[in-house]
Amino acid sequence: MLNLVKIFTFLFFIVLTAQAQAYLELNAFYNSDNFKNEKTNSNTVMLYDASIGFAIDKKGMYSVGWNYSGNTASTNDGTNSKSYSSTQMGPRFIFFFDKAKMFNLGLTYNISTKASYNDGTDTFNWKGTAMKADFGVNFPIGETSFFGLRLNYSTASYNEQLKGSADYKTVSYNRNFIYPSLSMFFGF
Repeated sequence: MLNLVKIFTFLFFIVLTAQAQAYLELNAFYNSDNFKNEKTNSNTVMLYDASIGFAIDKKGMYSVGWNYSGNTASTNDGTNSKSYSSTQMGPRFIFFFDKAKMFNLGLTYNISTKASYNDGTDTFNWKGTAMKADFGVNFPIGETSFFGLRLNYSTASYNEQLKGSADYKTVSYNRNFIYPSLSMFFGF
């Protein structure tokens, strides 16, 4: 995994010196929901992505990059608290549908995905992979900068679980999110 990061970093700097168009993309969503009846119930979700990469064609319609994602979700029903936290990294591909870069489709395959889940009693550490697809609408705020809205689908699949330091087992768990988000795209 570390070798992939080194290779991508090397390729990124080669492309920069060759005057190819590079980019930085930021994407975030936050939601907090509280409900009070006999007990106070709360749900909080925060999802974010950052990717850096470069165009692989002269017009900048196709880009490839490296993505880092963070997902956190917590639930409290007034008696029991549960929390989920995940970090993910992997390659990202972006396709713009038009020259103005108003619409885009992004695909990410996070080959390194780690999560921590607390069920209110125990904490479990999970490992696996994740995929994300997003459709975006972008509004120019500069010559190569855009503010955007995204519709995202993210799914993480976990196949390893560690509880404590010795209780290891193979699992088949999934965590999915469908969410809107705000994004910023900077070309340089």
